[in-house]
Amino acid sequence: MSPEPIDVATVYAVERVLRESDLEHTFVGGLALSAWGGPRATFDLDLAVWLAPDNLKRLGAALEAMGFAPKAPVAVTGLANSQTRREWTQRKGMKVFAFEELRPPFRLVDVMVKPLRNFHQVYR
Repeated sequence: MSPEPIDVATVYAVERVLRESDLEHTFVGGLALSAWGGPRATFDLDLAVWLAPDNLKRLGAALEAMGFAPKAPVAVTGLANSQTRREWTQRKGMKVFAFEELRPPFRLVDVMVKPLRNFHQVYR
C-alpha cells in the first residue's frame, strides 16, 4: 500500500514529539520547500538531525513511540559512525535512513544520511 501525502497535523505531531525528546533536528526536502515557496504535495517527512549517538537514540525512541520502525534491519545510531555511513551509502546505496509507520496511513520519515553542513547554524 502506498503512503498518503503528509498533512499538517502529521507535521505538527512529529515536530511536537521530536521537540519533547529534545532532538536536534530540522525539516528539509519537500516540506521545507513548501514552507519557503508554494504548496507542494510530499509523501514523506525529510529530516536532517545532529548525528551524535545520544541524539540518534532519542530520534529512534521518539519515532518508535509514534508507531514508526526502521525500514532497514539496522539501528539508526549507526549514522553516528562515519565509517558505517560510508559503507551504507557506497555499498548499500542508502540515501536516507527511512522509518515507516507500521499501520495506516503508512507515513514515512526519512533521515538524511549525509551530515548537513553547518548543522547548528541551520538548527538555531
